[in-house]
This record gives sequence, C-alpha cells and structure tokens, in this order.
Amino acid sequence: MRQITSIVLLLFCSFALAADKTILTLKLGDRVINLSYQDILEFTPVEHTMKNVWVNKTVTYTGVKLSTIIQKYNITSEWLKMTAINDYSIKVPIIDAKKGAFIAYLANSKPMKIRDKGPLWILYPFGENEELEIDTYHNRSIWQLKLIEESGG
Repeated sequence: MRQITSIVLLLFCSFALAADKTILTLKLGDRVINLSYQDILEFTPVEHTMKNVWVNKTVTYTGVKLSTIIQKYNITSEWLKMTAINDYSIKVPIIDAKKGAFIAYLANSKPMKIRDKGPLWILYPFGENEELEIDTYHNRSIWQLKLIEESGG
C-alpha cells in the first residue's frame, strides 16, 4: 500500500510541475512573458468543431482566441512571428485575430500530445468560413507552438 501511495504522489507531483512549466513564451519588445499550461487554461475558452487538412476526422478543438492574447498583453505590432518546437517559424498578420485564429490546447477534450500537433496549435475556424479554406491560412496554422514574438512584417 505504501508503494502505491508513493507512486500516486509522485505522479501527482509530476503533473503539478508540468502544469507550471512554460508552454508558451511571448516576446513583446523588451517584455518576455512565460505562460504555463495552467496560465493558458485561465483564459476564456473557445471551441470549434471541424475537419482540417491534417486530421482526417471531425475534431472539437478548445483553445484561447488569439485576439484575447493580443488584448491581454497589449500587442501592437502588425505582425507576429510564430515559432514551433522544431524552430520552424512563420509570420502571421495580427488581423488574423479578426478571422478567428485561436491557440488550441485540447482536441476532443484531451490535451494534445507533441505527436498529435500539440501541445499548442494555431488554428482557424475552418469549415465555418470558406474564405479560410486556402493555403494562406493552412500555412499559418503552426503546430507545436512555443513562441510568439512581435515582428515588423
């Protein structure tokens, strides 16, 4: 019984530490903001159910609106440089927030694993707006997001 209690305690502590680990960094001029998974969960969530070109089934994604991040941290740049875990990066115009861009952190109510394009994935509400069903927005849907920086364009 002691061994089981120790294992459960170890797993709980590991999860708690992981929840406080930086999952997304914002570099905004001379400000650096490190957000944990718990910090991300504190934003008002948005849900979109969709199929997309990467996942061949209907999935309900839960995330935080990009516009919420922009407003909360007073981001004024016209462009944002998004960088993935593998250091792939792309520049996204801030006006994409008005097109419904969001940072997904759950797929069908489960945290997304790295091998499943997680833990964070910039998505658009594909299927809700035909205008978004083009390569421009598909190319901006960066998965395994780790960094957002203000950029000059």
